[in-house]
Amino acid sequence: GFDVDLFTAVGKKLGLKVDFQNASFDTIITGVQGKKYDVGVSSFTVNADREKQVNMVSYFNAGTQWATPSGNPKNVNPDSPCGLTVAVQKGTVQQEDDLPPKEKACKSAGKPVHVLVYDKQDAATAAVVAGKADAMLADSPVVAYAVKQSSGKLQATGSIYDAAPYGY
Repeated sequence: GFDVDLFTAVGKKLGLKVDFQNASFDTIITGVQGKKYDVGVSSFTVNADREKQVNMVSYFNAGTQWATPSGNPKNVNPDSPCGLTVAVQKGTVQQEDDLPPKEKACKSAGKPVHVLVYDKQDAATAAVVAGKADAMLADSPVVAYAVKQSSGKLQATGSIYDAAPYGY
């Protein structure tokens, strides 16, 4: 995504050569804490828990958005995904903060949500395109990019909500 281009420009401005290393999203902050990485670059939403672990520098505001197959054939309502199969990336605010209260409400209503958790966002996106999931949720720029790259197979569904700053 745009983080690589943006942080490459930051490095250039500071006179530094940037060496990117791929890592699972949920291991990046611990990698910074353990000095394996100097900086974590991966669309991190700045929140209190992360600020307790590392220093965060914000650079962009984004929120959560849902995506479905084009036409939204299952009539997905992001506020109430009861009875649906939903794909999400591991370690994201969507998995850890957004979905749990919805899962609890749906379970109480007798229509549990089946959540498919993937290590990488592209796998969550592919699950929706392949019909393994009825919807996915991710940061709004991630959803916008997935929709753009899907050749008309995906659409953004519902409004962007819970906007917060991204940070390195």
